[in-house]
Amino acid sequence: MMRRLLILHWISAVVMAMALVFLLFILVVKYGNADARVFGAGLAVIGAFFSLMAAPSSVHITKPLERLEESALRLAAGNLSARAELLGERHMVGKELVNAFNIMAEKVESMVRGGKELMANVSHEMRSPLARIRIAGECLKDALDRGDSEDARNMLQTMWEDIEEADKMIGRILEFSKVDLLEPLPMADEVRPAEILDDLARTLKPFARSKQIAMTLALDSSVLVAGDREWLRSAFKNLLENALRYTDPGGAINVTSRKNGGVIIEFTNTFPPLDAAELQSIFEPFYRGATSHSDGTGLGLAIVKKIIGLHHGDVGAKNVPEGFQVWVRLPVI
Repeated sequence: MMRRLLILHWISAVVMAMALVFLLFILVVKYGNADARVFGAGLAVIGAFFSLMAAPSSVHITKPLERLEESALRLAAGNLSARAELLGERHMVGKELVNAFNIMAEKVESMVRGGKELMANVSHEMRSPLARIRIAGECLKDALDRGDSEDARNMLQTMWEDIEEADKMIGRILEFSKVDLLEPLPMADEVRPAEILDDLARTLKPFARSKQIAMTLALDSSVLVAGDREWLRSAFKNLLENALRYTDPGGAINVTSRKNGGVIIEFTNTFPPLDAAELQSIFEPFYRGATSHSDGTGLGLAIVKKIIGLHHGDVGAKNVPEGFQVWVRLPVI
């Protein structure tokens, strides 16, 4: 396509130059004297020269566009690694366009790869509860055939627990997918993190007491952040539920905040230290460490990371003397 445009440009330049020479020649012959004829002829030659010189300059414009077209066609054909290349200093006209295309291609590749990884992980994670439900269904049929009502009730309970696990997994997957659709996130609310965390703590404290876990909060109630109240609530809820899930009976959870170029909220719970590799991996989707509990989905902290990132914040984890800590940093108003 670009090559055809270049040929047409050359032809147009030649035709324009010839027309200009012919027109000036006619005017000079008809209306001018000898000096005027010489001047007109010179002017015609100069005009023709610049018309022809304009054509080579089109190479510097059309060549990068031609390469860009080739890269776009490769990307459309499924080659997600296709990138446009700069042709050097002589072809700087298309630099911004090439860079913009490559940024777009990288995002497309990342999104497609992420979708494939999510599908693979979902298939793997859903296989276990579905397999257990199938086995429990076969055992239930055998129990009913034998007339063993007690065994049948046990199989029904097992099936119900596996259905709940699958339902929880589907809910987390939907939440994880929704976060991907939020960008850019409207920062319409003025949010007090302390209020949200106090409310969540009141809701979760009965469960904490049932596990004999002490939960304490020491938060600055004056701190305001800009963002989406419901999504921040979802992030904080995931963090508190994660702390409760991975704190053994008799342990403690402490939630504190401090200002340091924004607000840093720290969720600390009594838990054995993690190695460096686990600290880097716990925010990855479906990651569950060697010491993970069976009721976790491996999506809670991945959801937190996405939500906090959309609020222009950071999230991280580290070992501390008291146990394990996840921290969140958010800009303040």
